[in-house]
Parts: sequence; C-alpha cells; structure tokens
Amino acid sequence: MDVYDLWNDSLNDIKQKVTGVNVWTALNCAVPITLDEDVFVIGLRPQDNSLKGHLNHVATKRAIEEEIGRRLGKTVTVRVLDGITINDWLNAKKRDEEAERIRAQAAEKEGQRVATYSVWEDVFDRISSLYGEFHQKGFAQNRARFLEKCIQICVDQLKERPELTEFDERNLARVLERIGSYTETPPVFVGYEVLKRAGML
Repeated sequence: MDVYDLWNDSLNDIKQKVTGVNVWTALNCAVPITLDEDVFVIGLRPQDNSLKGHLNHVATKRAIEEEIGRRLGKTVTVRVLDGITINDWLNAKKRDEEAERIRAQAAEKEGQRVATYSVWEDVFDRISSLYGEFHQKGFAQNRARFLEKCIQICVDQLKERPELTEFDERNLARVLERIGSYTETPPVFVGYEVLKRAGML
C-alpha cells in the first residue's frame, strides 16, 4: 500500500483515539514520507514545526502506531521529522548513525575506564593490605622491604599495560602517593624507581 493511501486510510481512526484541537491540527498537517522497514516516517513543513510536540506525544504516537500497524499486520514505530521529503529522512538516518557511533565510542571509553579503575583499585587494595600485614613499621629497614614489594607490584602491573591512558596515569599517581605516604618516601622517587624498572624511562 502506498504510504499516502495508508496514512489517509488510517487518519480518521487515529483521530478517534486522541483528543485536542492542536493534536488534530498536527495530524492534518502531517505528511507521510516513507515506510522504512518497521519505521513509519511522517514529517511537518517548516511552518508547521511548532506542532511536532503533539505528534510526538506518547498517546498520539501510540495511536498512529496501532492503526498503521494494524493495517500492515506488523508492529511499527512512528518517526516524526522536521521536513517532508525523502532526503529529510535520509539526512535524519545519517544523523542517527553518527549519534549511535558517538554513543558507542562513549560506551566503549566508559567500559575501558571502568576496567582500568578496577585494575588500579586492585593494586591500591593489595598495597593497603600488604601494609597492614607489615610489623614494626617504624623500622626503616621494614619500610624499605615494604617499598620494594610495592614497587614490584606496580612494575608487574605496568608490564601488562605497555601504553598508559590518561586514566592509567592518574591512578598510578594515586598509588604512588599512597606508597610514598606509607613509606615516608617522596612519591617522585617511588615513581622513578617504578618507571625505570618497567622500562618506561
């Protein structure tokens, strides 16, 4: 069925499911554009764009989807555009694809951030636990032994991460500060030893 015929055949039944002069006006101004798989696309002319909110209202969209879907024998989703041409729809799809690409990149970056945080949090916890196990912390030689173990923990972790992200750098700095605090050693010196042994200097 042609989208114009489909829309015109459905319009009166759609109106019976919604109320409001502005909603009816919006429906009358809507122009069917295409049926793209399961997406029924309608649009508004520039002068009618102020009516878009009425078409996007949950009740209105549901009424359109029910009536169009009933006639097509399948579930459809309605999409309301600014514009009434197929090019408007193609441009909207391109924007959707770009937005999805950006969302996917953001999700991947967040996933990496969470994974990185988990790794360094484990290092942080191991060092804190190790400190709790040490006795006679006031002895310089015991702090030196503890420092050596902490440095090795960091070196082992860095060898698994040859390329450090900004988030890695921040968490490494946090770990170095904690080691420095525990051992009364300048964090810069701790960092120097860690990076030198890891082959990053």
